[in-house]
Amino acid sequence: MNTINKFVLVWALGLTALILMGLTIPHAFAPGTTISSAQMNANFDAVKTAVDALEAQSATNTTQLGELSPESGLSPRQLQYARDNGLAAAYVEPTTGMRFVLIPPGEFWMGSPGSEVDRGGDEIHHHVRLTQAFYLAAHEVTNAQYRVKEAGHTSTADGDAQPVTEVSHTDAVAFAAWLSTQTGDTYGLPTEAQWEYACRAGTTTPFAFGENINPAQVNYNGNGPYNGAPAGLWRATTTDVGSFPANAWGLHDMHGNVWEWCADWYGAYSGDLVSVTTDPTGAAGPGGRVLRGGSWLLDAGFGRSAIRNFAGPTISDPLIGFRLARPVTP
Repeated sequence: MNTINKFVLVWALGLTALILMGLTIPHAFAPGTTISSAQMNANFDAVKTAVDALEAQSATNTTQLGELSPESGLSPRQLQYARDNGLAAAYVEPTTGMRFVLIPPGEFWMGSPGSEVDRGGDEIHHHVRLTQAFYLAAHEVTNAQYRVKEAGHTSTADGDAQPVTEVSHTDAVAFAAWLSTQTGDTYGLPTEAQWEYACRAGTTTPFAFGENINPAQVNYNGNGPYNGAPAGLWRATTTDVGSFPANAWGLHDMHGNVWEWCADWYGAYSGDLVSVTTDPTGAAGPGGRVLRGGSWLLDAGFGRSAIRNFAGPTISDPLIGFRLARPVTP
């Protein structure tokens, strides 16, 4: 509010205050009736203080509304795709309170280039096209959210807001199937390609945050920094989801905290690795299921966007959790 408008508002409210005090305009200015300058100044100052307080509260409310907005933290690309296609850019699933953000379709380079430090031999660099938008949980599933279905479940680190662990791939799929019955929507695990596409959020560097990471950005073993970075804090446990900055698409903890189950069987990348691979779904199996993202126990290099890992579908572990995906439906 500019100075002139504020003065007008203060004057108007001051006049209103006088009326409410019983000093009507005819009485206030009747012959022989006076109001001392001290009283006028006191009334003016009191109303001005009240107006300032209201303005401050209004600014606070506006900030809080912005933080609570479903579109908070999303990129212009996500917002534009949502508007163009009549979709929610983000929403909160009411059964568990999980927040999901819209991931638009697109193309990216999956795997890592030959020059990337700590590159694995299974990270073949290839061009992938995802033709369908999907929703992905902004956070890993928490203990509290998982216990909506499995009330007695305990994780190694068991705080309500910490990511659920000690869940197998089979458990994660069962949780997604249960949530689908509760909501009427179809929930599941992301494919490996969907996971890496969302993790990168348009980047081509080893991490969504750039060429390197530090313990202020990611929960990993700070004693094992990446590519010559200085050592840093090791927290030696999981941290509450959302404790660290999100990537450009509003996704938290895609690097570190816990490994995340993907839908795919682990194996050599499927599809056309020479030109473009469209909507890959992974190896045929059987074998292990894909894990992505690194964990709180491991060095920074295990949190790279391209890193691949796997475990048997019945394995549960203190390092493993998951997040859910949902296809975009009409």
